[in-house]
Amino acid sequence: MSTPEEQAPANDADRRKAAEKRIASQRAFVRYLGTWAIVSIILIGIWALSGRGYFWPIWAIGGMGIAALFMALGSYGPSAGPPSEERIQAEMKKMQ
Repeated sequence: MSTPEEQAPANDADRRKAAEKRIASQRAFVRYLGTWAIVSIILIGIWALSGRGYFWPIWAIGGMGIAALFMALGSYGPSAGPPSEERIQAEMKKMQ
């Protein structure tokens, strides 16, 4: 069941605003993935240089992974807003 906020925007200005918000969310997700990778490499480097005992970086890497999952769902998931007309047409062509 969709709420009024999840329904398709009524006019071009609303659609444009929704599209800009969706694109910004997707870009933020990609930036977060880069940050996650860099932080993971740094933590693994610290772990490797400190004696390679218990693999403690997994806790930070896993926590950031859970955050990435929720960001991906927010950016690309079903509540990410209505798809563009171009995307609808592309999906319809796939179904033929």
